Amino acid sequence: MEKNKGLTVKRRKDIGHSRIKRRKQYDKALIKRRSQVPSVKRELNKYGGESRGIKTSVVKSVKFKT
Repeated sequence: MEKNKGLTVKRRKDIGHSRIKRRKQYDKALIKRRSQVPSVKRELNKYGGESRGIKTSVVKSVKFKT
C-alpha cells in the first residue's frame, strides 16, 4: 500500500538514525586524529640499565657560592 506523502525532501540513509550518525562521526574523527598525532612507538628491547655502569667519582652538579 503506497502512503500518500506528496512531495518530500530526499534524505540521506546513514544519518537517519542518530546512533549511526554519531558512530560515523567518531570514525571520521579517529582518522583525523591519526594524521595529527603520531602513533605510539613500542619498546623493542626493555631497558637494561646503564651498559657501562655509573661512575661514583663523577660529579656533574654545580656548587653554589655562599
